[in-house]
Amino acid sequence: MPCCASRVDRILRACLRAVTAAFVAAALAACGNENATILAASVTPQSGTLDVNLQLALTPTLLDALDHGVPLTLIFKLDMDDGSSSARFRELSYLPMTRRYRLLTDDGTARYFQSRLQLLAALDHVRLPLALPSGSGSVRLYLDTASLPAPLRLPALFDRDWHLAAARYHWTTQQ
Repeated sequence: MPCCASRVDRILRACLRAVTAAFVAAALAACGNENATILAASVTPQSGTLDVNLQLALTPTLLDALDHGVPLTLIFKLDMDDGSSSARFRELSYLPMTRRYRLLTDDGTARYFQSRLQLLAALDHVRLPLALPSGSGSVRLYLDTASLPAPLRLPALFDRDWHLAAARYHWTTQQ
């Protein structure tokens, strides 16, 4: 009996190492694959917003998913130098009944577009509300894989084609 127990123990440990290695490999692959760039970010004190200029390059997999009605949620993570942070989102979706694309903001505002190209062009410039429109901070962008439909979440962890992220961009308020 002890012989069987040690064999099962070795098999379980080997499986655990393999799963851990797969998750580490996926995390490392995701870190080096930036297909979005924050070109500029500036604060508009009068409106209390952060204006972000983006350059997005959605992968063919993301574009195909969008065209087939899978909503893609982009998270803008704002970290202020005073230690506070917040997250804003933009949800991209295709509505097959109306044959239009929708851009939904976290305040519930929706904009509709006739083509995917128009939708993506609207993401070239994003205006994000700030709680305190003074000081400095950083903004980063990533695809929220947790908001994908359940059958797509696991492949999104391992497949580089599901990755969308931009490096952190630091900004300061002009005073």
